[in-house]
Amino acid sequence: MNKEIEKLKELAKSTDPKDLTKVLKDPNCTESVIDIICSNEGIDWDSNEGHELEKLLVSHPNLPNEQFEITYEYSDSEEVRNLVLENPNCPIELKIKIVKDPNCLSDVIDKIV
Repeated sequence: MNKEIEKLKELAKSTDPKDLTKVLKDPNCTESVIDIICSNEGIDWDSNEGHELEKLLVSHPNLPNEQFEITYEYSDSEEVRNLVLENPNCPIELKIKIVKDPNCLSDVIDKIV
């Protein structure tokens, strides 16, 4: 399994959206592999492909806890923000913070509850 993880880590350094999609869809993709993708400065997150990668990331069961809040705070996409909240591994602390936000819309609260 270590060789497989090492392969995924190498592929996670790619800037090709097809490679990164393959990594994120691999059932062996770990938090450490996802961290590499999140730190990959060569990814154009504003492109269509970057947006699709962002959706895969926030839906991933192994997304590191700190990435939930980072993505929620910085994403301009309502769809991505909703996916963050719908991920069963989204930290409860983030959900509480969002509900306490006076700008939080009721439909967002419905997704949390």
